[in-house]
Amino acid sequence: MSSLAAARADNFYYPKDWDPSKGSLNQYHNSHPLRERARKLDQGILIIRFEVPFNIRCNGCSNCIAKGVRFNAEKKAVGMYMSTRIYEFSMKCHLCHELIVIKADPEITDYVVLKGAYKINQDWDPKKDGGIVVRSEKEQKKLKEDPFFALENSTADMEVKKSQAPRLAKLQRVKEVYEDDFQINSDMRRTFREDRRERVETQRRVKNFGLRLLPRANIDRDLAKAVDFKSSSKADQKTKKKLTEIRHESIFQNGDYGVSKREDKKKVQLHQKLNKMSTQARNQLKKNKNQMKRQRALHT
Repeated sequence: MSSLAAARADNFYYPKDWDPSKGSLNQYHNSHPLRERARKLDQGILIIRFEVPFNIRCNGCSNCIAKGVRFNAEKKAVGMYMSTRIYEFSMKCHLCHELIVIKADPEITDYVVLKGAYKINQDWDPKKDGGIVVRSEKEQKKLKEDPFFALENSTADMEVKKSQAPRLAKLQRVKEVYEDDFQINSDMRRTFREDRRERVETQRRVKNFGLRLLPRANIDRDLAKAVDFKSSSKADQKTKKKLTEIRHESIFQNGDYGVSKREDKKKVQLHQKLNKMSTQARNQLKKNKNQMKRQRALHT
């Protein structure tokens, strides 16, 4: 984008006929600072980028819309809770264009799905999933005041500690292994050097369709030396000579019409000599023939 186009896109371009008496650029262009987002502002609707606050499932296509997915939503105020405004957000599903409406509920400090979808409840219970249960304030207060309740909980905590001891020891060993940053970096660099050395050695080898060759053996060297590859230059010369003879030989193989094989051989030899001659020599030969023809014409 050119600098002029960029300035216009950012609304920083001041035309030649503009002066401060005409107000701001938005007043001059008769436009809103929010541009297209404010096209329904007269209806009390502002278009914003809205992130889905939790996982929901669309009623139209039954597809899951994950938490954090963004939509262009129409935001409008629908009421008040004490001194807090209650906003409603309307958007369309990106897969089936089902209208989804989500409303903010300040009373429960959460969002409520009103239309087009429903919330996917994925509650996590630390007791069932083996997590750490955080005691409430009432339980903490009871632990301090009731010694029998504290004894029961301490016994339960000791049992949990014994059952989780192997797991904790394993985590501790893993932590000790990865605690030395220098050793980890050294091992990684050594592995990289070995891998690079192997790749370089592979590239130096003769290309063999990606197949690894067996190590060299004496019998292979002896067999390779015993193979005698004949030069193909003589065969190529013979083939070319044969083709030349075929091109210039007579089509009358039986010597009809007074054409003999001896004359054919002379023509072939003559053409071979002409082919071996350089271009300059051919041109000189043509000139000499032309001169001889002119002299004969003058004598006659």
